[in-house]
Amino acid sequence: MNNAKLNRFSPSMIIDYLSCPMLFYYRYIAKIYLPQKQIHLLFGGAVHAAVEGIYEKQDPFDLFKNHFIKSKLLDEEKKDHKEYVDLGNEMIRNYIKTHKTLS
Repeated sequence: MNNAKLNRFSPSMIIDYLSCPMLFYYRYIAKIYLPQKQIHLLFGGAVHAAVEGIYEKQDPFDLFKNHFIKSKLLDEEKKDHKEYVDLGNEMIRNYIKTHKTLS
């Protein structure tokens, strides 16, 4: 039986516990880390940079392209790069359309 004790709780830990107690157990008690896909992290960062760029009067599409670089992906993810580029550009267009006061 595992008698692991936690010395602190972070917001991420609480979110993990509320969304999936087993995930919380694996991650924080058993210390089993699941591999994360690089594509999701890069895509999220690129979309964030693009939206931030809108508010700073920069070209969001260029920012997205410059942050979502195919060479930074894992080899098995590179085949999905174009699909994610299309999705990111569509998300940016929709964001601008729904926030017309930004243009």
